[in-house]
Amino acid sequence: MALTSRERIAMILAIIAIALLVADRYVLDPLLQKRSENKQAGQSMAAELEHGRSVLQRRKQLKVRWDQMQQNGLSAQAGATESAVLRFLQESSKETGLLLTAIQPEYAQIKADFGHIDFFVSGSGDMRGVTRFLWDLETAPLPLKIKSFQLGASDDNASQMALQLTLSSIYMVEGSGSAGGVEK
Repeated sequence: MALTSRERIAMILAIIAIALLVADRYVLDPLLQKRSENKQAGQSMAAELEHGRSVLQRRKQLKVRWDQMQQNGLSAQAGATESAVLRFLQESSKETGLLLTAIQPEYAQIKADFGHIDFFVSGSGDMRGVTRFLWDLETAPLPLKIKSFQLGASDDNASQMALQLTLSSIYMVEGSGSAGGVEK
């Protein structure tokens, strides 16, 4: 069976078309899909790398803060921590002009390697003194956290403010063997 030249050309074109479809289906599509997957994986790894760098940078900043807290008041003795916080509160209240009327420490339950002491503090002063006192608490070199806060006017023209807050400080439990989770 002899094919005419037109039939041969049609047959060659059909074979070429089938070969192109097979190459597209089994070679080109998988290659393009793999390339896309690799590109996405590269972007994901770049994002993870950036996250890792930011974690390391934050670790350096937190280590400085942690070392500062350990030097200034993070102790293995609850009494030493309580004394440091009370001393800080008294000094800060003198500097800011805030009259502290009550400071009541209360030991809370120990969790893991740390214990914490809550301090119920109340006082009064002008708005400037109250804001400076709060700023001192937030920027204290001691491990302090404001847990609750109440502020109100103690007179009719609001020149004197009454302040009540609960502070929390931590201390390391003796014998825990922990340096607080920040490695050197």
